[in-house]
Amino acid sequence: MSDKNLDDAGRWRSKTVAFRVSPEEAGTIATQRELRRHGFEAWPTEEEALRYLFDVSDRLDAVCEALGLEAGKDVRGKWRVCAAGKPEVV
Repeated sequence: MSDKNLDDAGRWRSKTVAFRVSPEEAGTIATQRELRRHGFEAWPTEEEALRYLFDVSDRLDAVCEALGLEAGKDVRGKWRVCAAGKPEVV
């Protein structure tokens, strides 16, 4: 049994309901859940997706600046985080 918790309307939710779905349906459900988690009700338009990516980039830059870190790609193209002004990885 799952833990008891309150939903947005203040109701206790302590039951888990499950049902069987096909792999394709499971993928669709997972995609919709991820879209909702990122604030989209449906597939975003190209403009909405770009606006979201720029917003995430701005937030990441602000967090790095506040923590005295820099994020950048290494020679292999992998993202790395290091202390500002220092080449080694944190």
